[in-house]
Amino acid sequence: MSRTSLIRLAAAALLASPAVAQSYTFQIDSSATNFTWSGTTSLGDITEMPANFTLIGTANVGMTGGGNPVGTASFLTGGSAAINPDINGEIPNPLPFLPPLATLNLAGAQVAVTSPSFNVAANGTFNTTVVLNILAGTLTINPITGSPVVTNLAGNSSAPTATSGSIVWSGTQYVASAPVSSSFPFTDPGSGLSGTLSLTGTLIAKHTPTAPSVYCTSLANSSGLSGSASHSGQPSMGAGALTIHSDQLPANTFGLYFYGPNQIDLPFGNGRRCVGGALVRFSPVNTGPLGQVSQLIDNSALPASLQAGDQRNFQFWFRDVPGGGALFNTSDALAVTYAP
Repeated sequence: MSRTSLIRLAAAALLASPAVAQSYTFQIDSSATNFTWSGTTSLGDITEMPANFTLIGTANVGMTGGGNPVGTASFLTGGSAAINPDINGEIPNPLPFLPPLATLNLAGAQVAVTSPSFNVAANGTFNTTVVLNILAGTLTINPITGSPVVTNLAGNSSAPTATSGSIVWSGTQYVASAPVSSSFPFTDPGSGLSGTLSLTGTLIAKHTPTAPSVYCTSLANSSGLSGSASHSGQPSMGAGALTIHSDQLPANTFGLYFYGPNQIDLPFGNGRRCVGGALVRFSPVNTGPLGQVSQLIDNSALPASLQAGDQRNFQFWFRDVPGGGALFNTSDALAVTYAP
């Protein structure tokens, strides 16, 4: 096989390789994330005080593109959510006029949800198994006789539990919804009391992609100002499009947008070139009487090799004959980190 054929096969294999999941921090919507807990012990059922709690913190979600907009996902380690308020309960005494047989308190509990990788359907739904991991927290059991016993629950995990949830694009953000139902056994070695705590609810968490940011200072052009970049739309590859805007340009002149993977800062004509690497150029456009241009970036039509997590940098080059010198200049640049 010729060297050229080998290179073509290697390139094809690279383009066909599966996308690598990127990790994204989702903020838990505590107002929408409602859980209940219940418990049973060798002495009887636990009376919850109260039965409801919420989660405050983050979930860590790995996502790849290729779907609408998410192709695959997983709940990863790295997130941490506090149970609020602390869980309290008691085991009632069969003789109601006597103190409870024991009281229980789960304080300072931090939990995280993990799962294997799963496919996300075009409508955003998924099926997987989740594990609820206790990252921190102490369970204090105070029996009617004897001394309180404090048990560190950090490191405990529930058994994998099947769940059906969704990850969808809503407006300007991803919204993950995952029903969770997990149980944790416990034993008090002092009193011999054993039992199970069960947590049931729906985790609602949201992630807003990183907004494009301007970098690299442009130099003044014949308008007396420096070409300025801005944007509208979203950097999600599977949800909508991104539009790049440039203004403070000379009126009625031609220019074009170009983009590449690297950020540089080098003299270029009467301005600075801020984008390096393999460059892709768009068709020329005219700045019009106001010295303004816009370029629609169809995220779904980007090169197949571009994956979620990749950054591309955009800049506008324009002719500027009245500016003298090299007769052309540039705007500042816009860095875009793509999300699924």
